[in-house]
Amino acid sequence: MKNFPYVCQKNIDRGYTFSPMYYIAEEEKLETRVASITVKEGITTIGNYIFYKCTKATALSLPEGITSVGQGAFRLCQRIAKITLPEAVTKIEKNAFLSCGKLTEIYIPEGVTTVGAAIFEKCNLDTLTVKTKSEAAIAVISAEYPTVTIVTDF
Repeated sequence: MKNFPYVCQKNIDRGYTFSPMYYIAEEEKLETRVASITVKEGITTIGNYIFYKCTKATALSLPEGITSVGQGAFRLCQRIAKITLPEAVTKIEKNAFLSCGKLTEIYIPEGVTTVGAAIFEKCNLDTLTVKTKSEAAIAVISAEYPTVTIVTDF
């Protein structure tokens, strides 16, 4: 059995919770049945691919202490519709929200200074609204995704 970098005991021990947590590892194939994701207080970094393939998750809760979102962190979290990144976040790595097809609204805090490429790759961009005052986020998103609605007066 392969040691997966996402829903596994090691990540649970680091303070990530998955509720209800069910996963099936069979011949290196993973199917998750995670309904909601809660990151505990004290965690400061959402690691690379940490919630990869949490395709059933519809709810996400992040503590205020998060400062960075890793590469592909929410890749294929296809049912999460709204994400509010905590005010402490300063860095969003590339492909952070890759294939988040139901994502319709995301709040990116003003303090974000680093935004990786293709953060909304393979998302339904026609319905996505980004709420942010971050100049770095506005520059990357408007250059890569001209159809995304960016709201700065909220």
